[in-house]
Amino acid sequence: MKKIFKRKFGFSIGQMFDGPLPILTENGFNYLEVGLRLIASNREFLKNAIDFVLEEQKKLGFEIKTAHLPIIADYDLSNLNEEKRLEAIEKQKEAIEFSKHLGYSIVVLHPDSGKIPEEDYEKRHNALIKSLKDFAPWCRERGIKIALENLTQVSSVQTSKELLKIIEAVGEDNLGICFDVNHLFKETHREFIKNAGKYILTMHTTDNDGELEKHWFPGDGVINWRELFELLDEINYDSTMICECANILSKPNYPDELVRLKDNILALNG
Repeated sequence: MKKIFKRKFGFSIGQMFDGPLPILTENGFNYLEVGLRLIASNREFLKNAIDFVLEEQKKLGFEIKTAHLPIIADYDLSNLNEEKRLEAIEKQKEAIEFSKHLGYSIVVLHPDSGKIPEEDYEKRHNALIKSLKDFAPWCRERGIKIALENLTQVSSVQTSKELLKIIEAVGEDNLGICFDVNHLFKETHREFIKNAGKYILTMHTTDNDGELEKHWFPGDGVINWRELFELLDEINYDSTMICECANILSKPNYPDELVRLKDNILALNG
């Protein structure tokens, strides 16, 4: 591994990667977040992907701090259909049991699967709280923390206030936040960090155009990264900063793009 960044920058990978991991570590991305999104449809494919990551880890030495739990339409922990809500809990538990030998200590969880009518927000929050009172203790028994991710305008959980309401209602000490700066539109980064900074367990660090999520490289959009880094320094944030730009790994020029991503971050004092 190369120590290039002063912060713990990493990369998010799904199951469709094909050997780019050495290029990640060569460019200083020494932390991986592994997506677990295909367990519902193709267990053997996911098993092979996990085995591949573990073999690469032995050679390259990167750390797997986080795993992203499946995002399954109609089967999220805030589902208002009781049967589907209970089944969603079991699906997430299954994903962890299937992959926990990756060694991660944090799972990133979407509070819902999107496209939620605003009139259902409160009911969705209550269903999520009910689910987490089951799921969070189960995860704690396995040494795992849950990072609830703030989502975009189609979600019922978009702000620090909504996240804190849920965390406080659940009352479990292994429940925190995945701060996705690309998803934040209803409040400023300063407000989010001031309100919920102590609960941030990991971050997703990509850029946007100020109106919609884009998953652009830091520095390619409108986010004030220098200010954001200063705010994180003020709260002594020292956990992972995961770049959710996995789409570039399928491009023929992904080695050049990773170099550009590295250069962008260094130019922003990353």
